[in-house]
Amino acid sequence: MSTYDYEKSITAFNEDSLKLEVAADENITTTLNSITSEEGIDENGDPTGTATITFHFESALTSGEETALDSLVAAHTGTPPLVPVYRASSKILTEEKSVTESGPGWEVLGGAVTTPSFFTPNVAACKGRVVGEYKSQGTGAKLRICEDGVDSGQFDVPDTSGAWTKMQWFSTTAPVVGTHTYTIEGQLNDATSCSVRFVDVSLLEFVS
Repeated sequence: MSTYDYEKSITAFNEDSLKLEVAADENITTTLNSITSEEGIDENGDPTGTATITFHFESALTSGEETALDSLVAAHTGTPPLVPVYRASSKILTEEKSVTESGPGWEVLGGAVTTPSFFTPNVAACKGRVVGEYKSQGTGAKLRICEDGVDSGQFDVPDTSGAWTKMQWFSTTAPVVGTHTYTIEGQLNDATSCSVRFVDVSLLEFVS
């Protein structure tokens, strides 16, 4: 195990957020085992308002990983991670539907009409979580979720060799206040085949 120490203001340090930030940093691939901290004390035994933060990694970081960790800690603000709160869900596709549109156009596979702002006034803090199953032969197929025909986030469909596989992905934009049509759409592109089924979209509000 290898450790790396940093000094940070106590008010600018949140262990849960730091763990998520390290996990999300594609430049750090060494496993992080834990994070510990020790509050600073001056010569009179009074707290200094800072803490020594120690990262415990499974093995030594490369120089590139150390640089990435330095930048991550410097940018860290201590803001607690956002927590997703379930608000509602809509079924937008039940039975199996095959994607036949080769692109650049998009084929509507299913949809629903709903009003996100009925379930929460804070729609700006919401995202849609898409879950369902897909199967494909070859690569290149794409799925997307749309609000009134406007792209709200895409999913690049991997090759599953024709086996049904579960999917989970999030919209990249928040919904808009009011009642809207939400559709799941597809492109086949270079894939040989692609089908989807049992697709739901959940409205999640992210709160601190």
